[in-house]
Amino acid sequence: VMALLEPLGVDVVMETGSARDLVEAVQLRSIDLVVIGSVGQTPVTDLVGKIRDTDDAPAVVVLLPRSHAGELTWLLNLEVGGLLVRSAEGDELAQTVESVLDGERVVAPALLSTVVGELDAPGEDEVLEAGPLTAREREVLSRLAKGSSNREIAAELMVTVATVKTHLAHIYEKLDAKNRNDALRQAVAQGLLG
Repeated sequence: VMALLEPLGVDVVMETGSARDLVEAVQLRSIDLVVIGSVGQTPVTDLVGKIRDTDDAPAVVVLLPRSHAGELTWLLNLEVGGLLVRSAEGDELAQTVESVLDGERVVAPALLSTVVGELDAPGEDEVLEAGPLTAREREVLSRLAKGSSNREIAAELMVTVATVKTHLAHIYEKLDAKNRNDALRQAVAQGLLG
């Protein structure tokens, strides 16, 4: 991790395997970013909670081995800047760190399907209070987050592939997204999936 951060201009002030040492360092130093991989027996949710409770809390990127939806949702609610799988490539980690330092929120696509639950869909044209998307667009987004192709989404919703593409175009426009992954990242950041 250090080898990836230093070329980005990130000054690494500490590397530790101790949760206690990490929390103390965050409390005593001016730290802008914490990257958490594995820190002993302390649950990552507890550690992130302690870090986020400090004055001038730093941005946090968490590398997870595996997790369940409750833990991921909890971490997102704590405003973790980045969530990646521990096996992420170096480029993905470097890109995530840069994005988080720029104030963005990043969730690895591999983790999105764990975060996304089944969404209720009151009616095709009914706009849900949670955001700018119609219920049908949320259905499409939910299936997209689970990794379904356009053809699979069409079959599940009993519509044509062209209709799915139209819904996706509307989703991209409303979320100001460039592609599928960007739409999912924006949706998670805005709390539209959960």
